[in-house]
Amino acid sequence: MKRRFLGYWRHYYNINKGIFFLIVLVILVSLFPREGKFKYEFQRGKPWQHEELIAPFDFAIRKTTDELKREQQEVLNDAYLFFRFDTNVSATAINQFRTRFEESWKKTKGESPELNMRERNNLAAGLFILDSVYRRGILEPTTVLENINPDSRIAVIHDNIADIQDLKYFFTIRSSNDFLIKQVALLSG
Repeated sequence: MKRRFLGYWRHYYNINKGIFFLIVLVILVSLFPREGKFKYEFQRGKPWQHEELIAPFDFAIRKTTDELKREQQEVLNDAYLFFRFDTNVSATAINQFRTRFEESWKKTKGESPELNMRERNNLAAGLFILDSVYRRGILEPTTVLENINPDSRIAVIHDNIADIQDLKYFFTIRSSNDFLIKQVALLSG
């Protein structure tokens, strides 16, 4: 027993250092969390509410050019083109129509009481037709629209609300002109 005790005293410093190391190790392990915590909160189906989420590492995704082209085409087919509905355009066009109509009417027909009633009827009909065209919408021609399938759907933002509609529903400049000519012919004929 005395030998053990003397052996302990000889290695007292090393033994105490080892015991102290084990005690500190146990304390540190117990203080650290057992699993990694994600520092952001999120809910499935809700938009991301934090600034950015960046992976601390880069990784390569190896795909062939055929796979990339196919996936890009799938994304383009599934994605909606977004357009903003501009109400200022229709208001400006209607005001210009009204002004030009009144000027043209006065130049060609003059002013008389019986023509005044006819002028108001024609003006009201013209404004109704023009308003129906602008309420439906005229798409500005772009290269993207030229290459898109006419059966596609697009999103139109009106008062910060996106409405998904068929591309066929909207007028192009040519189809709106054809529509206006048909409507005027129906009214005059």
